Amino acid sequence: MKTTRRNVLKNLVLAPLFLGTNRLMAHTNLLDKKKTSRLQYSINAYSFNTELRNGEMTFYDMMEYAANIGLDAIDLTGYYFNSYPEAPSN
Repeated sequence: MKTTRRNVLKNLVLAPLFLGTNRLMAHTNLLDKKKTSRLQYSINAYSFNTELRNGEMTFYDMMEYAANIGLDAIDLTGYYFNSYPEAPSN
């Protein structure tokens, strides 16, 4: 059998069956609190850029949303604060 890129790719399709699909897929069980992990999930404020900029959402709304979906933290980006410093002049 001639080794070609096409043949290698065809054979790689079967890899999950031999290696076990669970080990290849990244997943988490947020409801299982018995397992402790140093990895914590969060969401960045930029994910809600449009909503935060036009006033549809506040930081508190974002925190509530993150808590409701089981996230451990949020990342409050500085430029959403009113007191964020002005850009320096050239």
